[in-house]
Amino acid sequence: MKKIYSSYKDLPRLTEKGFEKIKIPSKIWEPLKQMYLTLKQLPPEKEIEDSGMLKNSIIYPMWQLDALVEQVHNDLIPIFEWWCKESLEVTVRYGLRSYFKGAILKKHKDWINTHHVSSIMVLDKNLDGKKDWPLQFQDHNGLWHDIYLNPGDMLLYESATCEHGREVPFQGKNYVNCYFHSRLKSWDFLPVESRFNRWNKDWD
Repeated sequence: MKKIYSSYKDLPRLTEKGFEKIKIPSKIWEPLKQMYLTLKQLPPEKEIEDSGMLKNSIIYPMWQLDALVEQVHNDLIPIFEWWCKESLEVTVRYGLRSYFKGAILKKHKDWINTHHVSSIMVLDKNLDGKKDWPLQFQDHNGLWHDIYLNPGDMLLYESATCEHGREVPFQGKNYVNCYFHSRLKSWDFLPVESRFNRWNKDWD
């Protein structure tokens, strides 16, 4: 019998702090690098700037290499499960997102139905001699951290329960990452406004 949740506060806190920085395993890092080399030869897509939430970024659409990306996503799930000690299933993946000078990302929590355990994978960055660009992250105790990542690093994080963002404008040339998300198998989302509708896995 699955446990039911309908809001952020209902979700369990799975780890002590809600985040951990680790190196990307070579099994995952090598295909990610190849994907990046391929996709950056293609014309990028300008991202929609949604009500000031996101500013100054472009997308190299990794869904054009979906079989490779799906394999990376599947290879990440055992790492996610090792970290949070829960059974998970693949949900959403996104990127490659490249930020450029002046970029910001407002502090937020991610989608409640699909983004329980996630990762940010950093593929490239060029600070152009400027200050590094931290991810601002609030842990489960309410403390804020500035997290710095380099190419080859990944951040494991509980993205639906921990607020995070990059509100200091980026001053470098580019910062490229991608995102992989999973959800808890043992919990089911039931929106309060529609308790008779089950979770729809087609939601973003």
